[in-house]
Amino acid sequence: MSPTTPWIVLRLAILSSLAASILLGLSGCAAPAQVTDSATNLPTDLLGSIPEDLTIDLTILPARDLQDRTQAHVARSKYIVFPDGSLHGDSGKSITVLTRPGVVRQLTRESLADLWLIVKQSGFGDIDAADYEGNPALLAPTPSSVLTVLTVRADGRIGTFVRRATIRAGAEGTDAASLRDCCARVGD
Repeated sequence: MSPTTPWIVLRLAILSSLAASILLGLSGCAAPAQVTDSATNLPTDLLGSIPEDLTIDLTILPARDLQDRTQAHVARSKYIVFPDGSLHGDSGKSITVLTRPGVVRQLTRESLADLWLIVKQSGFGDIDAADYEGNPALLAPTPSSVLTVLTVRADGRIGTFVRRATIRAGAEGTDAASLRDCCARVGD
């Protein structure tokens, strides 16, 4: 794996796994919109908008019948981005919600801002919208599904989002392919 691969996979995993539940009707692709200040209509300082304590913890757990799949949105994997920009990641059959993978890359401040923008635009930057309050380590995917657990810490608050997506046997689907192609262009 090249040093850029984990970063690309993380962006892909976040977009495709989490957005799949809210963007299943996706037919096109667009890069994230530029964020502007409503009062001045000027671009906002995305670097200044990154919470000091930002931590993004993403776990992707496929059902047993899907464990041989290698697509980023289906592969059993774990990614954590810490406030210092260190990206930790790993994949394989031993991955759980409790796994703490090793460092794979140091993100630049710009990459961290890009990731935070993606998380916010996907609706996962709003901690009040978190939909799970239990222990995510107790969750398991149902047959032919992928369980995605995203925990976001920002501004002293923590929220966990849980998504389940059913995967058709033997097919990736055009939505996942569109999302993957779109994600590959975001933030490079």
